[in-house]
Amino acid sequence: MRALWFAAPPLALVLLVLALAPPGEAHAEVQVPHTGHLACATVPLLHTLTNAHVPPNWPLIPSGLGVGDCFRLMFVTNERISLEHIRSLDTLDGFVTEKAERGHSHIRPYADEFMALASCGTTDARDHTSTTFTSNNLGAPIYWLTGAKAADNYQDFWDGSWDSHDVRNQWGQRMNSGGAYDPTTVWTGSWRDGTANHSGICGSSVMIGYPFGSGWELQFHMDSMRSSNRVYGLSDVMLVSNLPSAPGVPTVSSVTDSSVTIEWDAPASQGGTPIFDYKVEIRVAGAPGWSELMQHHWGTSTTHTFHLLFPDTEHDVRVIAYNLCDEVGSGRACHGPPSPVTTFRTHTTAPSAPGTPTVTPSDTSAVVTWTAPAWPGNPPLHDYDMTVRPAPSVPVGALGTGTTHTLTGLEPDTRYEMQVRANNSAGHSPWSPVATFNTQLSVTIPDA
Repeated sequence: MRALWFAAPPLALVLLVLALAPPGEAHAEVQVPHTGHLACATVPLLHTLTNAHVPPNWPLIPSGLGVGDCFRLMFVTNERISLEHIRSLDTLDGFVTEKAERGHSHIRPYADEFMALASCGTTDARDHTSTTFTSNNLGAPIYWLTGAKAADNYQDFWDGSWDSHDVRNQWGQRMNSGGAYDPTTVWTGSWRDGTANHSGICGSSVMIGYPFGSGWELQFHMDSMRSSNRVYGLSDVMLVSNLPSAPGVPTVSSVTDSSVTIEWDAPASQGGTPIFDYKVEIRVAGAPGWSELMQHHWGTSTTHTFHLLFPDTEHDVRVIAYNLCDEVGSGRACHGPPSPVTTFRTHTTAPSAPGTPTVTPSDTSAVVTWTAPAWPGNPPLHDYDMTVRPAPSVPVGALGTGTTHTLTGLEPDTRYEMQVRANNSAGHSPWSPVATFNTQLSVTIPDA
């Protein structure tokens, strides 16, 4: 049976207070020439064609690594989170990604590559983060963000204790242990070997880790889901590659209510091999990641037109260049950092035409009804106009947003034509089809 740790950390660890870096960013150690000792050809990636490739001059490459080498980065979120209303790894991953997006400036373009190091239900942390290993593939080394190496490989990572407790947050700042009354504890839901503890973070009582204690990094003691703890963020495998630089800032033109043309300059550096593709990503402005609305453009052209966008909506757009990065593996496609983001707003759009009016006339009035436009426009319609020929003696007046109106001031036994149109701040819809009607003959009954 596995033993649970409920004891407090030893006094030496409790009293260990590491200087918290001042606001701003910490910096990685100065790189030394590439030694070629950690080729990554056999290390599996979690995804394909993702931001898992970094250029040789990326400031966060651990010391001693260069082209052809790989690594993973880890941090502890500076903020805590309660699991009471967060019951899935997807949500916890989103929490980590959000912190990476606002973390060290050099990890922000790679924020989508960070995930929670945690277990939930039958999903083990080692499977969720793809840190399983075989005798032929022990995996990539894991480093604290801007700090020391925590493990030589996945086998070392899951052997019960980490090689370094130089704990860093998402800005690469050194964290302190928190002390006896406010320890820096982390949700893990895991045993030391990365397998789920009972139901992991999805249980009623959840295992937490203590990143400053050797052997306690993942398995410290159980805690209530209603309490708040921090989270480990672990990146995807990062491969050092000869990558293209970022394309130029995208410019927009020919904006309509549902389309836009994007243009950009090619990267200043192709990264050693010719650029063969661009990916243009577009989303609703401020959406997490690039998943709410994503469209792709592949090819070497530096212009592309997108359709089917949301009207009267702010969108973000960015561009990423791909080359073959042959130094990493034959035919492997790599991409450099994304371009700066450009934000634009699509135009408003007027409503479509209302349906053909239906008229129920009397001798001097008529009740008119119609169906609302199939497309209400964006922003929504705010009123209708009505035209009547010949004009009645009583003006039609304001109609509002209802779809019925009573005309008055009509002449008996007279033929009329009328139409309706919808309005919003973008303009007018087309007029509805014409409705034709005759008022009834007025009958006067003589006095007896």
